[in-house]
Amino acid sequence: MDRREFLKLAGATAAVASASRVPTLLRKSDLEPDATVTGHVTLAFYGAADIIKAWDVIFADFNKVYPNIKIDAVPIAASTWSTYADAAILQMAGGRQFDILQGAINIQRLLISKGVVTPLDEYIERDKAQLAPYFADENPKFLAWNKSIISKGGPTYYLPADYNTYCCWVNTEMFEKAGVPVPSDGWTWDDLMAAGEKICTSPGTYLIHCDPGDMFFFQPWALTNGGTLLSADWSKSTLATAPTIEAAAFAQQLCLKGYSPKPGGAFDDVVEFVDNKLAIFGCGMWLNPGIVAAKAAGKVKIVAWPQKVQKGTSVGWNAYPITKSSKNKEAAWSFIKYVASTRAVVNLTGTGQATPGRKSVFFADLHKAAPEQGIDEFWNEVSYATPVPSPNESDAVNAAIIKTVTQLYSSNADPKTLMTALDAQVRGYLNNSGPGGIS
Repeated sequence: MDRREFLKLAGATAAVASASRVPTLLRKSDLEPDATVTGHVTLAFYGAADIIKAWDVIFADFNKVYPNIKIDAVPIAASTWSTYADAAILQMAGGRQFDILQGAINIQRLLISKGVVTPLDEYIERDKAQLAPYFADENPKFLAWNKSIISKGGPTYYLPADYNTYCCWVNTEMFEKAGVPVPSDGWTWDDLMAAGEKICTSPGTYLIHCDPGDMFFFQPWALTNGGTLLSADWSKSTLATAPTIEAAAFAQQLCLKGYSPKPGGAFDDVVEFVDNKLAIFGCGMWLNPGIVAAKAAGKVKIVAWPQKVQKGTSVGWNAYPITKSSKNKEAAWSFIKYVASTRAVVNLTGTGQATPGRKSVFFADLHKAAPEQGIDEFWNEVSYATPVPSPNESDAVNAAIIKTVTQLYSSNADPKTLMTALDAQVRGYLNNSGPGGIS
């Protein structure tokens, strides 16, 4: 097994190993055992079987709290959250029973619009005493967004869980070797471009990976220039506004100058970072297990996205809704309550692949699983982050943005022409016939 294969394997399995070492309870629980609830619950998870394996300690602890509920987890391999949602819905239409779906923000409105998930308000009201510690401790931004942009003032379908803010993971060794100041809060686009001149001095060495794989990754460029991708309520495209076009042009220049690898082929952020071939990659917490397994956490500094006009970044969060078709809703609700509890959040945080939305757990436990310098950025950035746009039509919108950004990063095509065409396409998906860029 060569180094590249080893690091890929390490990244896939590190969370599993970490989870197996996590105590099942690190402090007093806010959820007491209950043997009265019975049932069989099936969960759909996004990803391969190794993701579920990392949850084994959580499932085992759940059964200590609810010993008479049997729980099965089913992986659904997919390339995007949208394809995962489509696959889960198709399987349910074919007779497959899922009681709970893992559902990141990317598909939360989609699941509501298709009538797949059930409201939780009656359960929340009935069990408000049990849930009081969760609501008192959860980051208030997620609770507010859950009401305003997900439920749109209507029924509550989700309890926000773990989350990701998009931060820069900086290779301090590469910056120091090149004689470039290691980035810190308030650094700029100009600082980033200047660093590329000194760091990218040999073929195959890159400053940053401009990843076109999701609008979550592209959005920070627009936000830090005062632009957006969609309006605040996700109803209109703002892709053709001047700040967003300028941001697209800047990111394109990073690729044209060779400071970022162009799309296509295999490029593994963790592998290249560990080998000192990549100075910065954008990520939430999901690549942390691979970095820790490769013993590279000591050269990481996590900082905010570079800015031109203002601070800005993307944020998204997980939730575990109950399906409308579930015949085991009470047992499913017990799992939802468990996932929101201190003991579950502590265990999930211990895997090193999740950022807890509960403040007490973040500051008491995350540093044990994520030892990188600057880990508090993940919490601090929520204060100014923008949720990744996820309208009902998010699957089509995201696919269109990925296609255009891939073309942008792969060529010297005119950014204004590309973004204007993309704006028209997205307005069509959103059924918005007004002029592009108006919010």
